[in-house]
Amino acid sequence: MSFHPPALARLLLRLFVQDAGKEFVVGDLDEEYRRYVLPKIGLRLARRWYWWQAIRTVSCGLLKARRAERAFVTRSGREWQM
Repeated sequence: MSFHPPALARLLLRLFVQDAGKEFVVGDLDEEYRRYVLPKIGLRLARRWYWWQAIRTVSCGLLKARRAERAFVTRSGREWQM
């Protein structure tokens, strides 16, 4: 039995979180998992919690990137679409 955060969820975070905040996001999530969540709710639910946090973090980042990308897409080759 492993008390470490789910490896695949950590990999997902490392792949999709922007470089500037990657270490902070993963480190803070790992610390919260080990110090607060795991002792309070147990391994099974703590691992589920970690997955939920990873998915939320990645999806918010992807949506933000998508919105920024759409703001700069040209329409008809001349107009900027907002």
